[in-house]
Amino acid sequence: MKKILVFLLIAVFSVSMLALGVGCKTGGTTTVSETTAAETTAPATTAAETTAAATTAAAAGEVGEPASPIKIVVWDWQAGTAAYDNALNEINTKYHELHPNVTIERTAYNLSEYSELIKTATQSNTLPDLFGLYQGTMEREVEKTGILHVFDGDIAADPTWEENLGKTLELGGIKSANDEVVQIPYDIFYLAGLGYKNVLENMGSSVDEVKNLKSYNALGDLCQKFKAAGYPTWYLEAGLAGAYLLRERFYVFSYSVAKDAKVVYEAENGKRSWTEEPFLKAAEAVKETAKMMREDTQALDAQTDTYALLLNQECWGGWYEGPWSAGILLDNKTAIDNAFYFYLPPVADNALTNCWAADAGQVLAMREDNPNKDQVIKYLKYLATPEVSAIFIKNLIHPAGKFPDNWESLANYQIYIDGVKMYQESNVAPWICYTPDVETALLDNISLIYKGDISPIDGLKKIDEATQAYWATQK
Repeated sequence: MKKILVFLLIAVFSVSMLALGVGCKTGGTTTVSETTAAETTAPATTAAETTAAATTAAAAGEVGEPASPIKIVVWDWQAGTAAYDNALNEINTKYHELHPNVTIERTAYNLSEYSELIKTATQSNTLPDLFGLYQGTMEREVEKTGILHVFDGDIAADPTWEENLGKTLELGGIKSANDEVVQIPYDIFYLAGLGYKNVLENMGSSVDEVKNLKSYNALGDLCQKFKAAGYPTWYLEAGLAGAYLLRERFYVFSYSVAKDAKVVYEAENGKRSWTEEPFLKAAEAVKETAKMMREDTQALDAQTDTYALLLNQECWGGWYEGPWSAGILLDNKTAIDNAFYFYLPPVADNALTNCWAADAGQVLAMREDNPNKDQVIKYLKYLATPEVSAIFIKNLIHPAGKFPDNWESLANYQIYIDGVKMYQESNVAPWICYTPDVETALLDNISLIYKGDISPIDGLKKIDEATQAYWATQK
């Protein structure tokens, strides 16, 4: 009995101290210190509530948890996205209620600033407990240092966690070069076209016209038609300052023509020429894309600034969108009620028509030497549960964990339901480049092709030269 009283007193003291945490937002970086539900709106935690939380934790099998306060620090790249903030505030508050001695402190960054942040933190040994590594070259570079924890054994040891993650465990973006799981996702990412029924109708077009376009060139022509008619919303929102957006679409376009994912990675590994037909058709589509974008959007941040265009319906749709955009639209009922997803039309005759890039979205990695390893893994398991998935779905985020049976009623918006079903039926295309030197050549030359500063074939030849030069140094 004395031990129980001591535990409860410590729990009360810990929760009281943690309730002093505050959140702040500075520039493009959102800091969210998630401690208790009382941070901004909920009433102060009472002793009775603390006792109830401790009882809940005990019922959940947490009697043996250390009573000393534990803070799990998380970095991700979801700054400026209210849907993620709202979902994770609720999720982390509920986790704290189950584990009163555990605080989740989350900081969200813009993806554009994230690469340098991770590089610096890796070199200075200041990475937090959990940190996202953008799939591809960022993950591979950190992986080479040997500091990442491999989750395969943890997953195999917990059948429930393995079942909750399900097909997510097959996604390439969570794995190392050795095919080991080094990142755990909490949502699914896909590249989808998004449009607005009401805006199209105001311009004399329709959902059917967009969905029935027979070629990618026809999409460019439609955008130019809107522009010529003087409509300010003629363009697709894009924010192409991040050239990786073009590179990802280039990979998808190439796959849609080749109908085989391996050709992209064979080219990346120097075993196939970038000048072959699938890549040439893809490069021509990248050039065509310039006809769909408004010039003054190009310098906008791809992740945050251009979302305002989408939210306010200052465009007829989005060229590079996924489930996170549906969540953003929760702040504009007219937008979300009129939104629809569509597959981009084919870039060549006989190319795949229902092709999306899809993979793990926001992922979280951990250092192997993390002193809070057991607590961090426990939190990651929680993120994959149907209870947490329900919160993500309510905020129109596609969870990586197990869907609850009533997921459609939780989503409450057709755009989300359609997106999930289209993801399930789509041809999933590759979109990640894993080789830094090759990616640099891709980003540089595809950007030049997009701008019209170099022809598609000449740009591909330069990518080929850079790829062959790199692999020659690896022999």
